Amino acid sequence: MSCLTNTTSFSAASLRAVLDAHTPAGATGLVVALSGGADSAGLLAAASALDSSFRGLRVRAVHVDHGLQTAAAAFGESCATLCRRLQIPLTVIRVVVETPPGASIEAAARDARYAALEQAFRTLAPGGRD
Repeated sequence: MSCLTNTTSFSAASLRAVLDAHTPAGATGLVVALSGGADSAGLLAAASALDSSFRGLRVRAVHVDHGLQTAAAAFGESCATLCRRLQIPLTVIRVVVETPPGASIEAAARDARYAALEQAFRTLAPGGRD
């Protein structure tokens, strides 16, 4: 089956259903990893529309800047502009991507991004720095 024939429409109701199913009962906020692309920007806009109506949880965004593309600064500024417009707090994390011998730059960037996001989630959690 082609992924084009097996599509699901996106709606506030579907986002709420996914969040209901996957957000732990003790969650204190929602964090959206914001790349600057259309998918994550759309997700952030949808999450911000729910904002306090979903369990009273505050929405935040985190952007990881790998600095690997000449457009990296533009992506970061796009994220900042969107977050200002939506009135969503944004945390920008700059990472240095170290590529081990034999590894791809994409894999190394993904590993650096995941590590940065994991640290951000811990930092933004209750008891962490804000």
